[in-house]
Amino acid sequence: MLCIASAVFQEVKPLIELTNASRETGNRWFDKTRNLLIAATGVGFLESAIQLNRLLQETPSIEKIIFTGSAGVYPGCRHIRIGDLCICTDTILCDGAAELGLSAYVPLADQGPIKASLSLSSSLSSARVATIFSITTDNDLAGKIGENRKADIENMELYGIARVCLEGEIPWNALLGVTNTVGKKGRTQWNQNRNKLAEKACNHLFKLVIKNISQPGRSKV
Repeated sequence: MLCIASAVFQEVKPLIELTNASRETGNRWFDKTRNLLIAATGVGFLESAIQLNRLLQETPSIEKIIFTGSAGVYPGCRHIRIGDLCICTDTILCDGAAELGLSAYVPLADQGPIKASLSLSSSLSSARVATIFSITTDNDLAGKIGENRKADIENMELYGIARVCLEGEIPWNALLGVTNTVGKKGRTQWNQNRNKLAEKACNHLFKLVIKNISQPGRSKV
């Protein structure tokens, strides 16, 4: 079974409508025809990890996971713009205070990126995703994160999704819609663009994945 997950219902609503998936429980919808589960796992990398872990325990038939949602592009990234869709190469956890030198990463904690393990056949741009604890609203900090962590775009959930998939040996990737430039104007741009980018991402997923779901056990879609 393929699972397409997002932080919130609004980011997968267009996909639910395209597939005519029926509600299975509060934040889960199932398309029996395509053996597809759609789920909203919550905001933030910790909540998304907890809810995804619960979902996998309750639905052991899940074999692949694609995360979808919104992202902001860092100012130094030149190959991605607002309105683009991106495929993830890897995701790295990032703390803004540590990047500013106001706190420090724990030396013994794993700080390395987690590579996407599900290949998506697509001509979209690829991106390293920085998963952050809170939304970056400062232009200087946005520049530091992009440069220091070699990140292209910012999201709040993906590292949690990737970590659970890594532990469970479940192939995963992400398709994210770029709603804003990270920094001072980010929230305003996100509000302006989030609905149309959710629709764009879901339409692309439907064409790319849902109509051509590969055989169970394979690591390519």
